Amino acid sequence: MDRFLEIQIGSLIIPITSCKLAKNDWGESQLHPYYAIRVNETVTDPQHIAMTLLHEVLEVISEAYGLKLSECQIRILEQTLSAVIINNTLASNDWLSALRGSTALPNRFLEQSNTTDCPDS
Repeated sequence: MDRFLEIQIGSLIIPITSCKLAKNDWGESQLHPYYAIRVNETVTDPQHIAMTLLHEVLEVISEAYGLKLSECQIRILEQTLSAVIINNTLASNDWLSALRGSTALPNRFLEQSNTTDCPDS
């Protein structure tokens, strides 16, 4: 079993490991008696590992915060969030930098040329 890293979700620190899982399982999240995320050791493509980790993180968020999302809803979030990140690399980098408190990169969404008056609701 190889340990990838730990990920922090709120106050939870969750270990992520690679290990042998059932043939059709890419990953799994364990919630009790302790939180853990596991990726099947047969998943070796970096993009598949990243998608699996995102899926399992969404599973943990759903359970830890009482969202009770269905597997289908989690899969939709996994696919759409990853597509937003993949298809909007500059924006994704800006978002991450801004979330970390950095002002070094320009906010491409709110540059002067992109601002307009919002319509009244």
